[in-house]
Amino acid sequence: MSKRLSEEDVHDPTINQEQPVKKQKYVAEHGKCGCRCDECISMIEGKYTYTYGFKCKFNNPFTCRDFIQMCERVSHLLNVRVVPEPITEGGFELKSNINERHYKSMRFHFCYKKPVCKRMEWPWIRETTYEEWRMSDTVLFNSKCEGSVMLKAFYGSPLWTLDELRIFKEIFESYGVKVTCMPTKKSLEDYGIMGGTSVGTEEFAEYRNNSNAYFK
Repeated sequence: MSKRLSEEDVHDPTINQEQPVKKQKYVAEHGKCGCRCDECISMIEGKYTYTYGFKCKFNNPFTCRDFIQMCERVSHLLNVRVVPEPITEGGFELKSNINERHYKSMRFHFCYKKPVCKRMEWPWIRETTYEEWRMSDTVLFNSKCEGSVMLKAFYGSPLWTLDELRIFKEIFESYGVKVTCMPTKKSLEDYGIMGGTSVGTEEFAEYRNNSNAYFK
């Protein structure tokens, strides 16, 4: 079992600056950062999404070209730019047209079940990847690939909705992917600092003076 971080650990500027994963873990456990960095001092709590979405089972090879086509189809329907996320497990990242600090993604927790369970390897994402994948028939997911998606919407980003997930589901199914176990509407909404947005000093002071929210 991993060690639970104390508030003293997160006060340590070395952890905040050099080991951000520990800071993120503390936030996930406690719902607040606990440090005195400018960003966290001026953070207004808000709604966010952090939960598993649906399950996928690939019945046909799914290529890089298919992935970019899906990005473009989702972008058109949701009026937001969708790109491959440069993260170890891979996924879709939805780029905000309103605030560049917003973060919204659908991450892949996929693996290959046969002959043994093996984690899917996501390619290295570069600035040129989007255009390179547009005409590539390299297989990203084969018919042995299956797993769940993880939904994230942080820092003031619009929450994930069931309507958005239905769009992803329908497009995945058009490529022969079996999609099951849709999440509930309630599971898509949580509240805390992970949904917070940074504001100016005067605006934050007014909020703090008129709020029952806990700030260290």
